[in-house]
Amino acid sequence: MGVVTQRRQNDPTCCLVCHVRTGTILIGLLFLTAQISFMVYLGYQIVSGDVIEKVVNIDDEVVYTEDQTTSALSVTFIITFCTFLVTCMLLCGALRHRAGYLLPFFCLQLFDFVLSCLTAINWFTAYPDGDDTHWLNSITEQYGGEDYNIDKQWMVLTGIIAFLLVMTIKAYFIAVVWACYKYIVSKENEQFNQTEDTEALLTPPAYSTVVKVPPNMPTPPPYQP
Repeated sequence: MGVVTQRRQNDPTCCLVCHVRTGTILIGLLFLTAQISFMVYLGYQIVSGDVIEKVVNIDDEVVYTEDQTTSALSVTFIITFCTFLVTCMLLCGALRHRAGYLLPFFCLQLFDFVLSCLTAINWFTAYPDGDDTHWLNSITEQYGGEDYNIDKQWMVLTGIIAFLLVMTIKAYFIAVVWACYKYIVSKENEQFNQTEDTEALLTPPAYSTVVKVPPNMPTPPPYQP
């Protein structure tokens, strides 16, 4: 009992209280819920066509047709469904102790992290210099908003804080999944070593080893009827 308790205390944890395996399962359920909700939303928009009229005239320079908008929503739905399958693999791997099932989700997390960094860098580099906020007001007008007097410095500060917060959460999720992967791999190695030791103990010796006579043993007397 004491050995089991010590092993549980030495197991990696996340959020100060949860085991990394439990944390990975919770992360998978969180992503799974978000992906199912988003797929339901996309399916409704594709079937009903409510979002098509809003997207067609979003930019005066580029005109989107109904087929192009539907195609974009369909591609987004397919990509979301693929990530849904990857998340199901994560849950299956965490529940059944299959380390290989965690790698696709881990790679997807790394890709999303790098892509978010590149997107943020592009946003900040494309941010206009000076105090002109017309481009911000034009964005709000495209979505039916009003012409607000937006402070540029507060806008940049809010964007940086939100970006750092989101990236910190994503990095922590990546660390939790990677820790769970290493934990499952270590458990698999322990079970493999224990299996080898058990097989070595239970396997009988070879016949040649059993019947082999040591050189220092005296020869038995000949048989006499």
